[in-house]
Amino acid sequence: MSHQAGFPNWRWNTETGKLAFEFDPGARYQYSGEGFEYLRLAIELKMGKSWSSLADSLIFQPLNMPDSRLIWDSLMPEDRFAKWHNREGGRYETQKRTDAVASDDLMTTVSDYTHFLQHIINGADLPSELFAEMSSAQVMVNERAGYGLGWEVIPNMKNGESALVHGGADMGVRTRVVVMPESGQGFIAFTNSDGGQKLIDRLMVERFGSGKELIRKLYAPVVWRIIYLPYTPF
Repeated sequence: MSHQAGFPNWRWNTETGKLAFEFDPGARYQYSGEGFEYLRLAIELKMGKSWSSLADSLIFQPLNMPDSRLIWDSLMPEDRFAKWHNREGGRYETQKRTDAVASDDLMTTVSDYTHFLQHIINGADLPSELFAEMSSAQVMVNERAGYGLGWEVIPNMKNGESALVHGGADMGVRTRVVVMPESGQGFIAFTNSDGGQKLIDRLMVERFGSGKELIRKLYAPVVWRIIYLPYTPF
């Protein structure tokens, strides 16, 4: 959950095309989508249920998230789907996933995901010890940020608070959500463009109470200074 398995992101990113440990498990942080797929298979085997049915029964239904799904099924309203766009405004072909994965492709709405973030702010129905472990850095990625259980953790915000951050970057998609459980603050932004990150960063600086401080910690100084330059449409 903290991306310390020692796997590459995906085996096809390696020279051999084969999966192998690149360092001893637990030695350091390295994002691995394939690691999350191994975790998914282990949970499915343990629970005797598919990943999609587990998400439905444990998250989407209890949290009133009717527009959230991991697969493109017969109930998916295609006319409401925000099509993916490149930086020039061209549209990518819509890919309709029929097999659920743990590493990618949640389809949801701002309204639905807000319910999920509120659930996290309220403790996620977890024992206090486990919630503290989830929201604490298990490993530091750099001097400014670490990784908890499934969340990027930005410690040492104002008043000693930590921010839990999760983002997505895929073909025609850029997203970011932030949860600050102690103060109850939250931020959510979904965009359907390769150029959406610029808009998300600008919104955080201008509209989110802790946005400016958080941007400084998310990016190296040479990057966050650029964010303050006059806004240029992409």
